[in-house]
Order: sequence, then C-alpha cells, then structure tokens
Amino acid sequence: RAALIGKFSHDIDCENSEVRLICSLAEQLGLQHLIPTIFSYRDKRSEWLQKISVSHDVSESESKRLANIILCGGRYETWLKRVCRTLEKAQRTASGKAVRRFCFNLYAEIAALRDQLLRHPRFKWTEVDRERLQKDEKVKSMIDSTLMPRIVQCCENEVLGIIHRTFHQYNWIVRTKVFDGLVVERGPRATINLQAVTQLAEDSCRIMGWDIRLIG
Repeated sequence: RAALIGKFSHDIDCENSEVRLICSLAEQLGLQHLIPTIFSYRDKRSEWLQKISVSHDVSESESKRLANIILCGGRYETWLKRVCRTLEKAQRTASGKAVRRFCFNLYAEIAALRDQLLRHPRFKWTEVDRERLQKDEKVKSMIDSTLMPRIVQCCENEVLGIIHRTFHQYNWIVRTKVFDGLVVERGPRATINLQAVTQLAEDSCRIMGWDIRLIG
C-alpha cells in the first residue's frame, strides 16, 4: 500500500488489534478475570514474541501469528504446521515449554470468554449465524470457534467507525478501510497534523471503552 499512497496519504492501523479489542471487550463486560494470560500478552507482548521467536527459531512476524491463530479458534499445533516446526523440537528448551503452557492458557481463556459472550444480549445476533451453521451440519465446537472472530470483527468495525468520525470531524479525508485500519489524507480544510488527529482518535476510542493504539 505504501507504494500507492505514501506520497499523499497515510495508512493508520490498530496495533495488536485483535488482542486489544478482546481485552477491552472483557473489561466493558466485567469479564477480565477470565483472561489473565491474554492481558499479560497485551502488556508484555515484546517479551512473549521474543520467547516464541527464540524457542522456535522463527521470525517476529511469524511469532505474532501464534496468538492470533489461537484466539481465532486454532491451536498451537496449527501454528507449528504453518511455520514447519515440530512439537518435539519446540519442547527441548524451558522457553519452548513456557510457550506451550502459554498457548494452552490462551486457548482455555478464550474459550471461557467466548462462552460468556455468546450468552450475552449484546451478541444475540450470533444466534442467526449459529442456526445457519447448524443447517450446514457443523459441530458445536466448530460453530463456537467460527462465531468468536465475527464478534471481534463487529467490535473492530465499531472502533473503525469511531476513528473514521474523528478524522472526518477534523477535516481529514478517509479514503478507504483496509483490514484493521484506514487510509487517510489531509484535507484542504484540516487544521491539525496527523499526530494530533491520531491521538484524538485514540482518546475517542478510550472514552467509548476501547483501549487501542494507532500506528501510521
């Protein structure tokens, strides 16, 4: 995207968006006690990425995918196959064993949170998706794992809406939505710079209960 927009627009992304959205949602609903490991990953992400990278001999970008795969319903073994690593080799070091425990905790915690969210009136709309998936003869565990990313996507859309409104309010032009971010351009009537409007967008999200960080 930088090659296309770099000279006149800016790519604004939500850093570690999925994890930060899940933590924010848990706090909004008073369910943060269910996901201590996920909060630990949010607050000490660089430390965990280092452990994952060193113990499995993978790049930082590959390390980042591990938590996201589990939070979307996958498993540690799913990620191992993706990065062409074996469980036996990964468990030879103390840090490798720590990563496996970390993954187990992530999986258990997101399952506990998911069960609560699927019962919550705020996400009653998931029942429609559940009925459709049941007609396709999907098993319950697969259905639940499929619905969680849709809840996160719903939260992400809410956050992007807040960010969009903030940039528009300060006369910045929002060109398009790209995954978990926006492509923005300074409008002719804009009176504040990118750093200032980005900070205002973060502040607006926090007021609404979303502890996100924007990078661009």
